[in-house]
Amino acid sequence: MAAPASADTVVSVETFRVPPRWLFVRVETAQGLVGWGEASLEGHTEAVEGALKDLAERLIGRDPGRIEDFSMEAERGRFYRGGPVLRSALSGIDICLWDILAKRHNTPVYNLLGGPVRNKISVYSWVGGDHARDVLDGAKLRKEQGFKAIKMNATGETICMLTGLDFVLTSELQIWLTGLTRHRCWNRQWRTSRRSSLLELTSASTFTVCPVPLQLASGQ
Repeated sequence: MAAPASADTVVSVETFRVPPRWLFVRVETAQGLVGWGEASLEGHTEAVEGALKDLAERLIGRDPGRIEDFSMEAERGRFYRGGPVLRSALSGIDICLWDILAKRHNTPVYNLLGGPVRNKISVYSWVGGDHARDVLDGAKLRKEQGFKAIKMNATGETICMLTGLDFVLTSELQIWLTGLTRHRCWNRQWRTSRRSSLLELTSASTFTVCPVPLQLASGQ
C-alpha cells in the first residue's frame, strides 16, 4: 500500500551564522510551517553551509514529513558518505523537519519519539577566559545565578588557580575541564600528572572536578 502523500512541500532552506561559532538552519514549507535546527561545526562553518546548499537543492519541493526517507537518501545517495561536515548539515535539516512535523500535529517533538524519559535535567554554564582572575569572577557570577556546574578550559594557569575556587565558592560546584584531551601533542605522562594533581587538589575541596573527553565536552 502506498504511503499517504502530503499536500505540503519544502519551499526554502536558509542558514544563519551566530557568533562565535553557531550555525542555525531554517526550513519553511508551502503551508507556512517553519522548523529551526542547528548545524554548528566549530571551525568549519563555511563547509557546512556549502553542504546545506547542496542538500537544500534536493530538499526543496519534497514532503517535509518524510524525514527518514530524505536522511537516508542524503546520507547514502552519493558515492562518498558520512563525515562531520555532511553529518552536521544533515543534522541541522533533520532537526528542522522534526520541528515542522511536531507543529503539524500540534505536539512536542518528544511525543513523536516515544515520550519524555525525565522530568528535569542538570545544566551547566560556560566560564570563559584563560586567566585566573577571569575564571574566578566568572565562577562567582555563575554561582550567584544559581548554577551548580560550570565548564571551562583547562590551561596551565586555570589548573594552578583551582584552589582559589575553594575560597570563592561556599557550596558545592561541579567543574568540567574540557582541555585535558584537547591537544594530541600532550603526552600521556603530562595528562596523568595533571589528572593526579587535580584529584589531590579536589580531595578536600567543596567542589568537584570532572575531566571530560573532548568528544563528550563538545557534544559530538
